Amino acid sequence: MPTRQPRSMMHTLYNLFFVALLGFQQATLAARPPPRLALTRDNIGKMESEYVPGRFMVEFEDYHTLPKRSSSGDPVIEFVRALKSHGIEVKPMLNFTSELFNGASFVTHQSITEEELAALPEVKVVRQVRRIHLPTYQIESVDSGSKWTSHANTGVLEMHKKGILGEGVTVGVIDSGVDYTHPAFGSSGKIGPTNTIIAGDDFVGDDYRGEEDGPVPDNDPMDCQGHGTHVTAIIAGNDEKFVSVAPKAKIRAYKTFGCDGATGEDVLVAALIKAAEDGCDVINVSVGAVGGWSDGLWPSVASRIAESGVIVVVAAGNEGEAGPWYASTGGSAINAITVAASVNEQFAASSAIFAFGTVSKRIEYLDEYAGSFPGKKLKLYATSTNLLDPADACQPFTPKQDISDAVVLVKRGGCTFAQKEANIAAAGGHYMLVANSANTPPLYVLTDIPKLKGYGLISFEDGVWIADMLKGKNSDPAATVDFSEVPGQLPAITDSWYGGKLAPFTSWGPTWGAHIKPEVAAPGKNILSAWPRKAGTGYKVMSGTSMAAPYVAGIAALYIGKAGGRSALGVRGIDELRSRIITSGNPITWNDGASTVPAAEYAPVAQQGSGYVNAARVLTGASWVTPFKLELNDTDNASLNHVITFRNTSPKPVTISVSHQAAASFDSFLPGDSIPQVFPPFFQNYSASVTLIPNRIVVGPYGTAFFAASFKPPAQSTKQLPIYSGHIRIVSSNGDIHTIPYMGIHGSLKALNQWSSVGSPPQGVSFLDSQQFKSIGEGMRFNISESADGGLLPAVIYTNDMGSAMVRMDLVKRNWTETDWTWPPVEGERGFVGSLRFKYTLAGEPQDWRFPMEYVPRNSAIAGSSYQFYMWKGTLANLTVVPNGEYKINARILRLFGDKKKSEDWISATSAWFNVVQ
Repeated sequence: MPTRQPRSMMHTLYNLFFVALLGFQQATLAARPPPRLALTRDNIGKMESEYVPGRFMVEFEDYHTLPKRSSSGDPVIEFVRALKSHGIEVKPMLNFTSELFNGASFVTHQSITEEELAALPEVKVVRQVRRIHLPTYQIESVDSGSKWTSHANTGVLEMHKKGILGEGVTVGVIDSGVDYTHPAFGSSGKIGPTNTIIAGDDFVGDDYRGEEDGPVPDNDPMDCQGHGTHVTAIIAGNDEKFVSVAPKAKIRAYKTFGCDGATGEDVLVAALIKAAEDGCDVINVSVGAVGGWSDGLWPSVASRIAESGVIVVVAAGNEGEAGPWYASTGGSAINAITVAASVNEQFAASSAIFAFGTVSKRIEYLDEYAGSFPGKKLKLYATSTNLLDPADACQPFTPKQDISDAVVLVKRGGCTFAQKEANIAAAGGHYMLVANSANTPPLYVLTDIPKLKGYGLISFEDGVWIADMLKGKNSDPAATVDFSEVPGQLPAITDSWYGGKLAPFTSWGPTWGAHIKPEVAAPGKNILSAWPRKAGTGYKVMSGTSMAAPYVAGIAALYIGKAGGRSALGVRGIDELRSRIITSGNPITWNDGASTVPAAEYAPVAQQGSGYVNAARVLTGASWVTPFKLELNDTDNASLNHVITFRNTSPKPVTISVSHQAAASFDSFLPGDSIPQVFPPFFQNYSASVTLIPNRIVVGPYGTAFFAASFKPPAQSTKQLPIYSGHIRIVSSNGDIHTIPYMGIHGSLKALNQWSSVGSPPQGVSFLDSQQFKSIGEGMRFNISESADGGLLPAVIYTNDMGSAMVRMDLVKRNWTETDWTWPPVEGERGFVGSLRFKYTLAGEPQDWRFPMEYVPRNSAIAGSSYQFYMWKGTLANLTVVPNGEYKINARILRLFGDKKKSEDWISATSAWFNVVQ
């Protein structure tokens, strides 16, 4: 196995950082590993800047007592009154009066911090509201008429043949809404009981962007983005072009995004609660952002709903390039099912008839990004008839004829699709057809900014046939390409290269609490589904874990429908279903996006969970197991001995055999490094020793059996924080198979220094002036009144190598020392002035970051957020401006599994003292 050069030494990277700062340009290092400190205006503080200014969400301490003290009987009104009695004026946003969650969100511009709100007797929990964006997904193609399926080896078609279609089940879809006029959801084009979409709510309005002013809800969930329509049709679309997972299930649509932009966490919480109270049997949330914390706002509510007896399915995220330790927000919900994406085993194809006089051939092609080819005949023009030409159409060319109404055939390779496209457009062409290279995986032709009207890719063999028919010429007057004859059903093109493998973009766990996420994988790459009709043809092929999550939601609907409804199952039955789904997985061998070698090596559990979901096992298996995943944790919190329960639900005895299957192991960090490896990580030759006693058991009719699983971590140094994993496989004599994923972390998470990669160790954080980017020296003078635009300001920079439950930036008096620190810090006591509010980025753009920040993820250069950079203009988090004086900045980050009350559980750094004048 090849080795990778380790990253440069810390001081070298630090010097590169200052070069980048002074020049406002990116410092370039080797492609792998990425430059952790590459400084651009786009990658600064992306993860921690997503708070909605002044917007908070609280859970009431005891909401039952609030109405008793209120003449209105409304706990929210009483809470607002309670805030007013403390001198806090607020603008209410969303109210939550549910047994699942009781609280409210609101906006205030007064001098108040999160910690001050938390101290109020009415408040149990308070959080700043973050913006959440729809996941970045890949549009692979616009479909032009093929009949296609994503069910090649998932067992779904087998269930359909048995008449199991999800009838009687309601699935709630929390997303960007749905185009309910699409024929995939019924012929009437309306919302109602006779259609697939039976009800819907718009929580935000079309103009909502996740901003401070808040949502403007209405009762029309019409989708103006497209994402929600695509997701919904995967679950329950009923269309001649594709087969959904549960075509007879009903949908309640909860629109939580406007026509573009983000949403607020409080909106997601409102939608989750509404879906649960509306009686949805399954809730799908293909939404998220980098996070990894199970205690965040909406992950905790999603987990409560799942615990109450509802299947909640969440997308794992599309940040696989960042490597391990990059779980999403919602995907970290403990009781939800988090789904990774696998590559679909079929490409959705279209076809056209290529004719040369009396000789013709129907050729299948992968359709284009911008739109379908027109439904008519076009001419044919080849830029080169030599399909071995590595530079075909890579340079500007002058065609020998008018190509405006011709399909321009080019060879793949030599340059990007975009470059070929630009040259064709410059020559007057509108349609590009790419002949694939020999022995090369097919793919959809994608360009960032479409310049042509039609795109497609044909096989190398079909390209050779066309070249032979052209007989060494660029064109033939008799040659035509006819797109008008589209058969009702076309065979799909099998992906024999990566079909069934994990999609490289799927985000990796574990979570910061060492939980296994994702838990299972489903088809999520190259998925054909519905698209709003106003935006084009009405169909698109897309890729993302957003497409994988609804697949699993659909399987859950099939099971619940077969069982006679969720009420027939009860909470225990839903727990059984969760187990059945997760343990149905077939472990998937490794795929790095370029090759699948070594094929015998299974992908880590942190990427795939149990593996490729199997609906037949979920619905027809006559047994289930608990626990359905084994989280061994780190060495400080090790849980290495487990008892697994096997329940036989059939009237016949069975014999079960138990075995261990190791997955690929890897170090979290490379030697001398403190940031997790990027994708693909280098695997190591170690695994856990596993003892299974007994490994063969006879289980009687409707009987229960137990066996012990004991784990011994690999004899490996803990310095690079090894992650080892695998699967416990249970094979029954009746054909049932269960796959229980396990994962352990060999080392101490708490011992990690999350700030070790920036600054001069062991400080881990740098305090600079905002102009020369030199370290703040003792007595440096900052005139904050003159610093509205680009003046001299104190600045702070750091990188979160790993996540933290809290990051603080506090202003303290000049004479403050670490021995003065206490929890909780109180303004005016022991030299503590207050937490900081930062208002400007490196580029001078106005922002609003208020500390402390809770449940922060790690930074990732390759995912576009190398570090956090803040400039301070004299304002505290409670919006007060500090008086002239001598101060220091104390920065601190809470260790993983740390107790915020203990000073030793914090990593702390303090600036030199400086003067503030104005």
